[in-house]
Amino acid sequence: MKITFVNIRIDIYPPIGFCYLSAYLKKHFHDVEISLLELIMGDDKTNAIQHLLVTKPDIIGFTTYTVGFHDIQEFCRLLKQAAPELPIWLGGPHITSLPHTLPIEADAGIIGEGEETVAELYKVYRDNKTVTRDLLARIPGICYHTQTKEISVTPPRTYIASLDTIPPPDLSILNMKWYTARKHFMMMKGNFRGFILLTSRGCPCNCRFCQARVQWGKCRYHSAERVVEELENLRRSYPFLDAINIIDDLFIGDRKRLREIVRMILEKGLQKGISINVNGHVGMISEETLELLKSINVVQIAYGFESGSERVLKFLKRGSATLAQNLRAATLTNQYGIGVGGQFMIGCIDESEDEIEETIAFIVNNRMSHVNVSATTPLPGTELWNICKERGLVSEDMDWRRLDFGNIHNQDLLYTNQHMIPRERFRELLKKAQQACDKWNPVYSITGNLAYIYILPPQEFFRRAIRKMWKMICRILNKLRYNL
Repeated sequence: MKITFVNIRIDIYPPIGFCYLSAYLKKHFHDVEISLLELIMGDDKTNAIQHLLVTKPDIIGFTTYTVGFHDIQEFCRLLKQAAPELPIWLGGPHITSLPHTLPIEADAGIIGEGEETVAELYKVYRDNKTVTRDLLARIPGICYHTQTKEISVTPPRTYIASLDTIPPPDLSILNMKWYTARKHFMMMKGNFRGFILLTSRGCPCNCRFCQARVQWGKCRYHSAERVVEELENLRRSYPFLDAINIIDDLFIGDRKRLREIVRMILEKGLQKGISINVNGHVGMISEETLELLKSINVVQIAYGFESGSERVLKFLKRGSATLAQNLRAATLTNQYGIGVGGQFMIGCIDESEDEIEETIAFIVNNRMSHVNVSATTPLPGTELWNICKERGLVSEDMDWRRLDFGNIHNQDLLYTNQHMIPRERFRELLKKAQQACDKWNPVYSITGNLAYIYILPPQEFFRRAIRKMWKMICRILNKLRYNL
């Protein structure tokens, strides 16, 4: 039987979740065939569906994120119109957080970790040639529509205790020509031929705005041996790689494991010829940690600084970080010659204009290798979502495009302190914060965008190139402004 996964919006980040599902299914079922359809910018969904149906899949699977969920809804509707009997399965953090938003066109939603649940769903479907509601009711960790069109949620599935029992991701389903092409990679300075590595699931922290705990439950780690084995296989299979982005929510969370990973990487010489980016936490950084990371060519540590306001920071991070720790982490990391990646958000619940200005000042006054600022977004399943729901700012039937926090041009972007700052003023502050980021952010090069020829039609490629050139000019002007 053939399962086709659909990536609704191709990006520089590969859909690694599909790769794990593919590997797990292939390990347990020798009759399964896996393929991946990735939509590029400007793709017509109707044409994409026609192309998809030509390949005669037996099952279609999507990963759902709140940002872009409206696209999933539309694709499901069009797909069901074209092929009413074709099963559609949805997983990912959005359906996990809000199972009752499962589109009527979808046959099942996978809640939480997907490997075991998808495998059980596949076996039931393969053995019975269909999946009745009675069969669905026996599968833990899913949601589905009842006969009366209501949504039923089955008991939760236990998370996989040992991540090492999950096979390494199956990269054969990816367009590796695109994902390893030389481009501006994962916010590092310069153009790289890079790829990603996931060495854990979840985060030991419990920030009010983060979905990680909803999707992954308790933080779990791959063993040091498994991490180094995957890195070694990546470098053997793709010897031209010169960058690795370790995309764990918090790579440095287990210091004992970190020491073992570093020791084994150095023993095998796997640090030679590559640059590495990791995510850190200001409360866990130390000189020992920085020395370990420096020794394996970590060139950037991304920190969730979030805010330059002590009050806002305490609220967002539940007291797990202070402004003093933010400053210390930035200073110490710079001292070790490692780039500082800064993640910030403005527009938090009850955040004043003065507090937003404190965040902008933090950005301007602390050297960083890359900075990103977005509107504070109440993602489903988080405490911030619950607070905003109580205030009437969000709901399960809202227009999900309002939560597209990565699009600063979104005219209807939701920000949670709208009772304090008018929309036009907030947009001015967001623009000011973005301009402050340009003091540090690298200017995109023309060559770094050539790789997009692999995924964009010519007209869209040249349109993107013109936009990037204009953005480069604006960034250069902003750099001059802040450096005068």
